[in-house]
Amino acid sequence: MMELETFFTVPQQIRLLLYAVFLGFPLGFCFDLLRSIRAVLPHGKLAAALEDIAFLLLWSGALVCFSCVLARGEIRGYYVLGSILGFLLYLSLIHISEPTRHSLI
Repeated sequence: MMELETFFTVPQQIRLLLYAVFLGFPLGFCFDLLRSIRAVLPHGKLAAALEDIAFLLLWSGALVCFSCVLARGEIRGYYVLGSILGFLLYLSLIHISEPTRHSLI
């Protein structure tokens, strides 16, 4: 009789961590779009706070979808850390830096 597997193997966990890192890239792109909108259409602190809350809700929804689709509904801390790492990698490597952006405008 076969038993249900209740844990991920180490290779599966590494794969899920890499997927979580890749999840951070589109989230970084969304954040970059939000920053661009803020630069073009300046607004007050309340609107900026509401946009930040909406972005965090988007991020948490993405993590819940990630865990439901790829990780049998299990939410692990390394998914969050992996997506943060991917987000930071996007911001440091891919998006246009502030000095370059100001010289282009």
